[in-house]
Amino acid sequence: MDTLAEIAKYPGSVLAVHGVDDSTLPPESAEQIVKTSPNSASRTHMVENCAHTFNAFTEDTATMDGMIAVTGEYFLKHLG
Repeated sequence: MDTLAEIAKYPGSVLAVHGVDDSTLPPESAEQIVKTSPNSASRTHMVENCAHTFNAFTEDTATMDGMIAVTGEYFLKHLG
């Protein structure tokens, strides 16, 4: 499946959250997703000091809490 082609068909806004230290997918992937989106409300949110799993397997709960807050705020603004 061509993910970018599918995103280009989706009319809703997209929040692409990506860890800056991700070695699985380059951070530019999130930027490309947002550029492909036809919705001007689409945004990229880069998470500092996080890898692909956003530190989920560590005791760094502050990072996950922050990501949940950013995602919730985005949903309320664009989907509420």
